[in-house]
Amino acid sequence: RGGDRRTGRPSSVAEVPIPTTPSPMNIVLITIDSVRSDHLKSYGYKLDPTPHLTKWAKDAIVFQKSFAVAPWTGIAVPSIAC
Repeated sequence: RGGDRRTGRPSSVAEVPIPTTPSPMNIVLITIDSVRSDHLKSYGYKLDPTPHLTKWAKDAIVFQKSFAVAPWTGIAVPSIAC
């Protein structure tokens, strides 16, 4: 078949294999210890104390409910990785 024998890359777009399984999604999880959701514009607060977070949230998935395993950051945050 065609392609560059040195690199193994296809020589044209037509030779690029189509993946049979979907690619994994990129996920960015932002955890903030000292911000209350009722003081964020993206959750309905009238002022905007976090304008950069508000701008980012417009194109992101924003969860309306979340639950923590503990009220302390030192226990709750590591449990996310489990």
